[in-house]
Amino acid sequence: MSRVLLYGWVKKLSKPTVKQQEEVDLKAEIARLKHELKRTEQERDILKEAAVFFAGESKNTTRS
Repeated sequence: MSRVLLYGWVKKLSKPTVKQQEEVDLKAEIARLKHELKRTEQERDILKEAAVFFAGESKNTTRS
C-alpha cells in the first residue's frame, strides 16, 4: 500500500460525516445538471434543424 493511497483515505475519512454527505450531494447534483444540460442542448439542436427545414419549406411553397 502506498503512502499516497493511505494519506488519501485518512484525508477523506477524517472529514465529519455531514461534510462527506454534502460533498456526495453536490457531486450528485453536478451529475444531474450535466445530464440535463446535455439533454437541453440536444433539444436545442433539434429545434434549430427543424427551424432551418421549415424555413426552407416555407420558401419553396411561396415561390411557386
